[in-house]
Amino acid sequence: MTELEAVNVGIRLLGEQPVTSLTDPLIEITGLYQELQLTHDEVARRGWQSFNIKKNLEIPKNFNTNTEWSIDLTDQYYRVDPSYQHGLVVRWNGTRNTFYNTRTNVWEDINGDSVNCDVIERVDFEDCPEVYQDYVALKTARRVLLRLHGTTDVYQVSAQEELEKDIRLQEFESDLGDQTLFNSNSQIMSGNYRVKNYGRRFI
Repeated sequence: MTELEAVNVGIRLLGEQPVTSLTDPLIEITGLYQELQLTHDEVARRGWQSFNIKKNLEIPKNFNTNTEWSIDLTDQYYRVDPSYQHGLVVRWNGTRNTFYNTRTNVWEDINGDSVNCDVIERVDFEDCPEVYQDYVALKTARRVLLRLHGTTDVYQVSAQEELEKDIRLQEFESDLGDQTLFNSNSQIMSGNYRVKNYGRRFI
């Protein structure tokens, strides 16, 4: 699904004709594209083993200087967890995100030239699995519909469809197996964990 196709999910829910470009004035008026970006960012940062969680990823020293680490929490990662080295965390040092050793209270007190971490990566919407795109597109559409028109009949009816897409997404994750605390806990904390086969929800 492209971003344009995702936006058109919202356009149709609003009762309008689909648009052919993301620069169409209707998109700006409704704020659908901006809402799509915000919703994708919110949902993706939970961490999904199907596309944006990487375990035990090796992060080397800064390529340019080879003397420091610089962790990109703006464009590359939502989260970096260096738990493989006890006491190591990621903190802002005033100029960049880097590693801090809480055992020695020293910045970048690390043995070696790389650190192995569990990470949640930032991934473009169009590179995500289709089942994820379907859920985010409808969630975006319903948020815009609520903001512009309140709780209409269309909003109420589409709630069940959003729930079904959410369950399919959770089942897609579950089918991949290897559920871990790093992955599952983020789902529980976000209030969207499902128990497969029962559709149970923790709110």
